[in-house]
Amino acid sequence: MKSYYVRLVRAARWRLPPQEAAEVLEDYRDILSAVPRSEEELLRDFGSPAEAVRPLCAPKAYRLWLAVFALLAACLLFPLFYMAFPYARVPLSWFTAFHWPAVLLSGLILALVWFRRTPASPVKGLPAAMCLLLAACVGEALLFVWFSSFLDAPQAPHLVGRTALWSLLALALLAALSGLRGLVNARLQNRRWLGLYTLSLTAACLALHFYLILTCMSVDPAYHGNPLLYHWPAQLALPSLLGLAGTVLALC
Repeated sequence: MKSYYVRLVRAARWRLPPQEAAEVLEDYRDILSAVPRSEEELLRDFGSPAEAVRPLCAPKAYRLWLAVFALLAACLLFPLFYMAFPYARVPLSWFTAFHWPAVLLSGLILALVWFRRTPASPVKGLPAAMCLLLAACVGEALLFVWFSSFLDAPQAPHLVGRTALWSLLALALLAALSGLRGLVNARLQNRRWLGLYTLSLTAACLALHFYLILTCMSVDPAYHGNPLLYHWPAQLALPSLLGLAGTVLALC
């Protein structure tokens, strides 16, 4: 019965709003504890956990949640998609280094608004996941500073540029996987997992920003000095602070 109830908890929390899910699970807990049943008997009497919860789910509310989840996931995966599939960028030719903060802000605002009423409590595993992502971001920043030191050389080693690009892809992939984990756990377990999503979204968008710097074809002479200094004030500092602020709000 324990295995069945664990799957029932996940199904209820995924399909129902937090308050309704808690009420449904309390009712099922009373029913299942009143008459002990085997796994086979539970499947025969109630069906699978998803089937047991489905009649209690409001279709419009569930479709709205799926739409919100899809939008949040799209914001998170967009940087990785943009970097990993260069030939798919033709419909996104309008996207430049000045537009990527819109993806970050859209994901942050939607996530914080949607989960604002979800209860929060201490959660295990979250600090370690966030520290791992932060360490990857710091390592990427140091690597990018190292790469910038080669820009004044007559011919920067080809391997340096390739290493920088692949490291940005790796960071975007790590951020995507971490963010999806945080988003799903924020729905199934605890709202504070949303902090991992907001931090991952920030890391993914910053990786995209650095990627746009490396692949920029601008003929502006100012750009060909040090791109870190050229892009830092308006395009990097404010969005980074907003992402960190959103992460703090998600953890509160």
